[in-house]
Amino acid sequence: MCKTNYQAIINLQWGRIVDMYLLHLQHDLERSPETVSGYRKDLYHFGNCLIEHNGPEITPQKIGPMDIWLYLRHLSLDHNYAPRSRIRNLASIKSFYKFLKNNDYVKKDPSANIQWPSIPQSEQPVFFTVQDFKKIIGAINTSTKTGYTHSVIIYVLFLTGLRISEALSLKLKDIDLRKKIINVTRGKGRKKRIVPINKALYPVLKDYKKELKKGKEDWLFPSKRSVTGRMTPQNVRLFIKKYCRKAGIEKAKMSPHVFRHGFATTLYMDKGVDLLRIATLLGHSNTRTTEIYAHTNEKHLRSAVDLIDL
Repeated sequence: MCKTNYQAIINLQWGRIVDMYLLHLQHDLERSPETVSGYRKDLYHFGNCLIEHNGPEITPQKIGPMDIWLYLRHLSLDHNYAPRSRIRNLASIKSFYKFLKNNDYVKKDPSANIQWPSIPQSEQPVFFTVQDFKKIIGAINTSTKTGYTHSVIIYVLFLTGLRISEALSLKLKDIDLRKKIINVTRGKGRKKRIVPINKALYPVLKDYKKELKKGKEDWLFPSKRSVTGRMTPQNVRLFIKKYCRKAGIEKAKMSPHVFRHGFATTLYMDKGVDLLRIATLLGHSNTRTTEIYAHTNEKHLRSAVDLIDL
């Protein structure tokens, strides 16, 4: 079993190449400090394991597909890494070797044909696809005020990845159309973050906001029937199930959170957005979610959400 050393590399040549790649992430791709740190952790551990197993003369250029396969197997058997963790490690390795091949450090990419670890069905999140989203929107009668509001909520859930509690806590002032951002000020754990407005969502929110201003509303999704003055999660769950059935969509779960899973899955599996950027967009607790941090990475977050085309 190799040492779990994430902070330093024990081979100078390997370290130089990894650090060159990390500089590429930081300066050329303008990745966030958290993203760079995550790749460093994965690649240092990968390098140290291979060096301990194969000897100090091993370099990234001498690695073959079998070395990577054995490393992933080692993570599973010796470190009890879950499939999702091994997927993240493999993503780091694939990105690293893509950089090396593009810059002629290696002739062949040894990770190219390595298959992604499979996730047991019990661990796989249920999610709506882009096609599901379009069917659900198509099942809504948007000519009515209620149907129109419901469609906007579904647009927001699928194209921002917000939790239902976050979406329903939005106020009109949180939607900054000039900067094209949503200020999530009442996130989980009272954490704040910024989510760029997707290019397909922008006209929807622009028109909807105009309608709301006529009634001088404060909440983005108001409700006169609710004691809080805004729509409740239970109400959203009910109409989502109704529209799913009307659209002929059957899932193990049909809830607001399934749209959040759809947002993340589409970005990661279909568009190749790195997990740390997705975690920032989702407001996961293992990332810095202050407004200042989100602002410094707004450019990258915007490019991520805009990858979903409708």
